[in-house]
Amino acid sequence: MLPTVFTTFMAAALYALAGCALHAQVQESFSDGDLHHNPVWSGDTARFRVNSAYTLQLQATGADTSYISTPHMLSANGTRQWDIWLRLQFAPSDNNFLRWYLLSSSPNLKGALNGYYIRIGENGNNDGIRFYRQNGNQHTLLASGSNGTLAANDNTVRIRVLRDPGGSFSIYADLSGNYVYLSETSVSDTVFINEPYTGIWCKYTAGNSNRFYADDIRVKFFEPDMDKPRLVHAEAGSSGQLKLRFNEAMETVSYMNPQNYILNGITVPDSIRADVSQQEVRLFFAPVWAQESIQQLGIYGLQDLAGNPMQDTTVSVLYAHPEPYGLVINEIMADPAPTIGLPGCEFVELYNRKNYPQDLAAFRLQIGNSTVSLPAVQVPAKGYALIFAQAFLPYFPGLVTAPVHTFPAINNSGTLILLKDTSEQHIHEIRFQSSWYLDPVKDDGGFTLEQKNPDDLCSGSANWAASAFTTGGTPGFQNSLFTQDALPAEVRWIFTDSLHALLCFNKKTDVQSIHINDFSIDNGTIYITSLQALTEDTFLLTFSEAVQAGKEYTVVFSGQISDCAGMPYNIPGMMYIRRYVPAFGDVLITEIMADPDPQVQLPAQEYIELFNTRDHPVNLENWRLQTGTSQLSFGNYTLMPKSYALAGPKQYDTLSVVPYSGNFNGISNETALIQLYGPQQQLIHKALYDVQMFSEAPKKDGGWSQEMLDYSRVCTDQGNRDGSRDPRGGTPALPNSRDTVLAAAALPRAVYRGFTEPDTLLLYFSEALHPQNIQDMSLRRQGIDMNVKIIPDAMDYTLLRVEIPGLQPTEQLESLELKNIAACENDTYTKDTIHIRKSGSDNLSDLKWNEILFDPRSDGKPYIEWINAGDEPIELKNVYSCLSDTQLRLCTNGVQMLNTSLWLLPGEIIAFSTDPLSTIREYSCSDARYIRRVPKLPMPTLSGGALGIFSSGLEAAELVYVDASLQLPFLSSTDGVALERIQPGSSALEPGNWTSAAESCNFGSPGAVNSQYMAGFIPEGTLSVSNDIFSPDSDGYEDLLGIRCTLPQPGMLLSLHICDELGRRVRTLCSNCPSGPSWEGTWDGSNTQGEKCAIGPYVLIMEAFDAQGHKSRARRTVVLASRL
Repeated sequence: MLPTVFTTFMAAALYALAGCALHAQVQESFSDGDLHHNPVWSGDTARFRVNSAYTLQLQATGADTSYISTPHMLSANGTRQWDIWLRLQFAPSDNNFLRWYLLSSSPNLKGALNGYYIRIGENGNNDGIRFYRQNGNQHTLLASGSNGTLAANDNTVRIRVLRDPGGSFSIYADLSGNYVYLSETSVSDTVFINEPYTGIWCKYTAGNSNRFYADDIRVKFFEPDMDKPRLVHAEAGSSGQLKLRFNEAMETVSYMNPQNYILNGITVPDSIRADVSQQEVRLFFAPVWAQESIQQLGIYGLQDLAGNPMQDTTVSVLYAHPEPYGLVINEIMADPAPTIGLPGCEFVELYNRKNYPQDLAAFRLQIGNSTVSLPAVQVPAKGYALIFAQAFLPYFPGLVTAPVHTFPAINNSGTLILLKDTSEQHIHEIRFQSSWYLDPVKDDGGFTLEQKNPDDLCSGSANWAASAFTTGGTPGFQNSLFTQDALPAEVRWIFTDSLHALLCFNKKTDVQSIHINDFSIDNGTIYITSLQALTEDTFLLTFSEAVQAGKEYTVVFSGQISDCAGMPYNIPGMMYIRRYVPAFGDVLITEIMADPDPQVQLPAQEYIELFNTRDHPVNLENWRLQTGTSQLSFGNYTLMPKSYALAGPKQYDTLSVVPYSGNFNGISNETALIQLYGPQQQLIHKALYDVQMFSEAPKKDGGWSQEMLDYSRVCTDQGNRDGSRDPRGGTPALPNSRDTVLAAAALPRAVYRGFTEPDTLLLYFSEALHPQNIQDMSLRRQGIDMNVKIIPDAMDYTLLRVEIPGLQPTEQLESLELKNIAACENDTYTKDTIHIRKSGSDNLSDLKWNEILFDPRSDGKPYIEWINAGDEPIELKNVYSCLSDTQLRLCTNGVQMLNTSLWLLPGEIIAFSTDPLSTIREYSCSDARYIRRVPKLPMPTLSGGALGIFSSGLEAAELVYVDASLQLPFLSSTDGVALERIQPGSSALEPGNWTSAAESCNFGSPGAVNSQYMAGFIPEGTLSVSNDIFSPDSDGYEDLLGIRCTLPQPGMLLSLHICDELGRRVRTLCSNCPSGPSWEGTWDGSNTQGEKCAIGPYVLIMEAFDAQGHKSRARRTVVLASRL
C-alpha cells in the first residue's frame, strides 16, 4: 500500500471550519521504493535505502550513527497508535543498538531534543524492549519489557505502542514479527504531550553498518476493535483431533476452556493445545472416529482480545485421512520435447476420486529415488491438480496447481512414480515403461501418458496409453482416453512342472484374499500345499502330487478373490485346467534383425521375434534364448495365442518385449544360430540367420530384418527366410510382410553317409528331421534291431550322428534298415536303406569334374559339381578344390570342401556353392538335396584357367581347363551358363567333352543329372553316332551329336569332316589327329565360322591312315533338325 501523509493546509482549513481537531497520520510500507515522497524522510537519507524486498535498510560504511525522521502532525486529542517492524541482524550491544522515536521535538535525532523512544540493544544478554524519555541530552528509562527477548544473533520484532489522552503508554510486541501482539510493559508520563516528529536512529560498528531493517511504520489514531471474532476454518487431523482457526487472536481463558467445545452434542475435548498466535487451537477427543465420518462441533462463549464475544457456532467437519487410491496418478509428462502444444516441462497430474476436497500437504510424491513434499493445495472433489517445477507456474493459468521448488526428473524410458502420505502409506503407484505409449511416434516426446479409467485401479499398463489430444495431453482436464469401462478380471493357470503352477491374474491382486483351501482339484485327490506371491498378479502354487501332462483336471473354487483395491473378481466356480508342456515348434523364431545399420525406419536395435503358434497362451518364464555368446533367461511374460513378442532389446519401443536376465551381446551380421529352449531346457525352435539368405543384394548391407516365409516349415531355414518387404525395414511384433506358402516337404531320405569314428555313422538327409522325435528312430541289421544312440546336429536338422557300439562294418557294402525316420514338417514316419562299408576309398582317381559355373550372372553365385565315376565309395572329408595349371599340376588357393566324413557312392554326384539358396532359386533343374554350402570356392578368371581336384596330400586327381571357348558358339551371352561334362569316362581336358547346359534348365543343373549327359552310343560299323537326328537348340534334348570312330588299329591319324547334302565341307572336327583304337567327339551343329548350320541332312566322312599308308574310310548320314 502506498504511504500517505494527510498534511495539506487545505485539509487543515477544512477540518478547522468543521470544528474538528487537526490530525494527520504516517503510513509507510516503502512499497514505492522511495524516501522522498509520501512521506518525505529527512536526515541521513543517503545512508539508507529501500532494498529489493521493499524494506528500509541501513546502507552505511564504517562505525557511526545515522537517522531518518518525518513529521506526523497528529493531535493529542485521542488515543494514538505507533506501529513498526524491525529486524536487527546481529546481537545488540551498547555499540550496536536502535532507537525508535515515537515523539521528537526536532527532526534531527542526533542532537538535543524532547521526546520519547523505544531502545533495542544493550550489553549483556538481557536485551529487550526499553522505553525512554529524552529531555535535551538527558535520557531517562521509564519502563522495560521482558529481558533477553532480543539478544539473539538475528532479531525480528513487531512493536505497537498506544498512548491515551491522559498520558499512559501501553507497549505490545510480537517477537516473531507477526501481528499477534502481547503486552510487554506500560507506564504513564505527561512531561511531553505532542512532539511533531517520528523516526529511527541507529548506532553501529563497521561490521553491522548494513544490518538494520525497518518496515510497516504507522502513526495514527487508535481505532478500537469492535468486530466479533469468527471461525474461518475447521478441519479434522488424525482421528480424534480437530484444528480450528479464527480470524483474529482470541482471549486465552475462554478459548482454552474445554467446556466451550461440545462434540456431537455430548463430548468435550480431553485436552486443548493453543498456537502462539492465539488464532489456532487443536482439540483432542478420546473416541476413534470412523473414516469419512461427519463430526459436529459446537463452539460457545469465546471472545477476542478486545472482549468482543464470538457468536455461538456449530460446524460440521469431515474426518477423512488419506487412504489408498483416494488420489491417483492420472497423467504423466515424462518427455516434453519436442513440444506439441503443451508447456515444455515435466509434470504429474493427480485426480481426486473422492467426493470431498483433499489437501496435498498431507501427501508426498516420489519419482524414482527422489521424494518431494507437496504444498497446501486443495484438490477439488472429482478434480485435478498438477505438480511441476515452480518456474513453470505462469504456464498453467486457471488450473489447480501444486508447484514444487525442485521437481524430480522423470526418466523417459520409465520409472517408479509413487504418491504416499506423510506416514509413508502408499496411496497410488505406477512403474511405467515407454512401451505403455502404444505408439512408436508419440513415445519420442511431446505426448503425455494418460490413464484411461481412474477407477480401474489394478490393471497396470493395460489402463494407460499415449494421449490422443492434439496438443499432446490434457493437464487439469478429463483425459482424452477417458472411459468408464474397466478391464474384466481374468485368471490363468500355467504349469511350470508337474508339481507347480502359476496362478496368474491380469490385475494386481490382494494376496490376503487367496486361500488355498478354497480350491478343490478332482474332488480333493490333489490339493494345494502352499502359495507364494511372486508379483502383484502372479502366485506360485505347489501341489500335493504330480499333475499329469495333457490330462484335464476339474477345479472347484468356493472363495472370493479381490483386486488390489478390494474389488471382488468374478471367478467361475468351476474351472478346467490342463498341464501344458511346451513342444518343438509351439513358439517360432519368425524374424531376426541382425544388422540394423544403416537404419531404414525402425530403431537401430537388433531383435529376435517370437510367435506363439498355439491356440492358448504360453508363459515364457524360465525359457532360454541362446545365440553366439548371448544367453537370455526370460522373466514372467505371457505370449498370447497367435501373437508376437520381441527378445533382445530391453529399450525397444514396442509393447511386446520379453523381460530377461543375462546379456544380449548381439547377433552376428554374417551367420548366427539362434536356439529357443523351454522351461525344462527342451528345444522349442532354432533358426539359422545367414546374410546370404537375402535374395535382394542391397538388403545384405543392413537395415533390414530377415523374416520367416512359411510358418508351417518349422525346420527349414534355407529357402524359408528372406528380407522383409516392409518399407520400415521389418515388422517387429507384427505379422511378417512376406506370407509365402512353400512346397510341401518331401519325405526325408539319407542322401549321403560317412564315419567320424569306427562306430559313429554320419547320415545326411534330404529333408529336416523332427528333433524331438529322433529318438523314435531305429536301425536294423539283417532284421535285428541294433543298439544305437542317435544325436541330432545342433545347427543342421538334416544331419544325424548314429553311435553304433561294436559296428565293425565289413569290407563290402552292407545294407542297414533305418526305420521311423521322423519328418519334421508333415508328422510322417518313413524308412530308408543305408549302405555302409568299413571305409570310403581314399583313391580319388574316379572322382571327376561334372559341372562348373565359373561365370555367374551379376546376382548369382558360382558352383562346382563332382561325380563318382568309379565302382567304390569315395571319402570326401579331405578333398580340396584348387586353382591349378596343366603343366606343374600344383594346388593354388585350395579349399577343403568338407570337414566331416561323407562317402560319395558310385554314380552319386555332389555340388558345392557359396550360396545354395541362390543357386537353387536360379536353376530350375537343380536338386537341393545334393548341394552343399561352402564358405568360398576357388574360380578362374573369365579369361579361363585350370581347376583341380586334390587329395589332402595335394596330389592332383583330375584337372580341367575352362574358358568361354567351351560354350556353345551361338549363345548371345554365357553369363550364368554352366559347363557340363558330356561323358565322365572321357578326359576332362578334352574340349569336346564339355558343352553349355541346356536353356530349358536356365543353363544349369547343379545337384542333378547333367542336362547334356549322354548315356551311350549305338554302334554301327566303324563310324557310330548317338542319334541319327539331333537338334542343337539348347533345350536339353539331343543338343549334341555324339560321334565314335573305331579304327582297325591304334596309332593311326584320323580326320573327320562334315559335308552338307551338296557335298560342300562345312566343318572339320579332327584333322590328322593321333588316335588310339577309337576316337570320340561331338558336333554341336555349327560350321567352321561358328554359325549354326541350316536344318537338313549332313554326311560325316571319316578318313584314317597309318605310317605305312594303310587307309580306313567310313561315312554316316545324320539329320540336323530344329523346332518350328
